[in-house]
Amino acid sequence: MTLRDREWLDDALAAFDLLYFEGALAEVPVRIVWHTYRPAVTYTCGDYLEGRIRINRRLSSLVVPDYVVLGTVYHECLHAVVGMDHDISFELAEGRYVHRTKAALWEAYHLDAVMRPGGPPCNTPP
Repeated sequence: MTLRDREWLDDALAAFDLLYFEGALAEVPVRIVWHTYRPAVTYTCGDYLEGRIRINRRLSSLVVPDYVVLGTVYHECLHAVVGMDHDISFELAEGRYVHRTKAALWEAYHLDAVMRPGGPPCNTPP
């Protein structure tokens, strides 16, 4: 069992910077953290604002595959580099994530159960 802590997120960010962004994330610079959203916005997987990526702590549950969490990290990294609009260039860039289709299918079938109150326990330090 792997603890999805802040170091896990930092490692993901560094790997994506090398694999997909050719060092552009280091130039922004970007911080990444687990975040607990209020119940009214529980279904938010992540967000990006002013150099900070926040990933919903509910995604740290071990029932959520790594490729799903990493897909959210990648999506928010795109906002840091490409911008906030979900236009055609953003969607094309999003398609570069190697597990995009598999992650989208998992989310379609399982994300609702993970994100609702009373879902599976988180696997991050408090």
